[in-house]
Amino acid sequence: MTTSPTPAADDAGRARAAAEVLAAADRARRTARADRQGLAIPLLVTGVLVLGYGVLVLAHERWIAGLLAASPTGSIALTPDPWSVVLDGYWSLGGALALAVTGAWLGLRARRVGVGETGAAWATGVLALVLFGYALAGFFLPIPLAVVTMLSPAAPYCLALLVVAAKRHDRALAVWALVVGLLVTLDRLGWLANRVYDVYRLVGVPAEQITWWVAPGFFDVVTGVVVVLVAALRMRADRREAARQHAVGPVVA
Repeated sequence: MTTSPTPAADDAGRARAAAEVLAAADRARRTARADRQGLAIPLLVTGVLVLGYGVLVLAHERWIAGLLAASPTGSIALTPDPWSVVLDGYWSLGGALALAVTGAWLGLRARRVGVGETGAAWATGVLALVLFGYALAGFFLPIPLAVVTMLSPAAPYCLALLVVAAKRHDRALAVWALVVGLLVTLDRLGWLANRVYDVYRLVGVPAEQITWWVAPGFFDVVTGVVVVLVAALRMRADRREAARQHAVGPVVA
């Protein structure tokens, strides 16, 4: 003779099943939120990289201006130019270092928190090596690649960052990589400075008073500061979210 489960047993089984579903949903939600918190460090590293580049470009321009002012003929020979050597390799070597830092952080975070794809950390490390090799290639680069690097110095790093974003399915990081690459390129081409110059000229500001605003590198500094501030705000929000999650605690099955 078989016995059918009692209504109380059925209710207990359904309650356990519901609790398990809630616990699984809670774990998935926590993992997703923790993974989204991985944006701050890549942004911070990128912002510092852009800021450093802008400062170097501004310093280079000041150095050239000083040489021109001291020259009795008003012309100078910029060979050799140590600043150009640093600037030419900045985005490749600096970008490789930035990717290495980002990859190490992603790997440590995935191991410590238990979220994030370890594959993304390895991919970032490989891209750092590729970018380092790109820097070592130097003058042996094909002409099209050399032209792209000259016109858009941040392109190799931003492309690598896009690959990292795709690996992590991080749309926000992809958007920031595109924004940074575009702004650095526009500043390099002088487009942003020309637009500021046009506006000031329309309002009647003398050209000698707006030299600083149209100097190459100025908008790189602005971009770097903005990205660093966004990263700092993201870190603050992440800490608040982590504290809130710790206070709430996990769902108990």
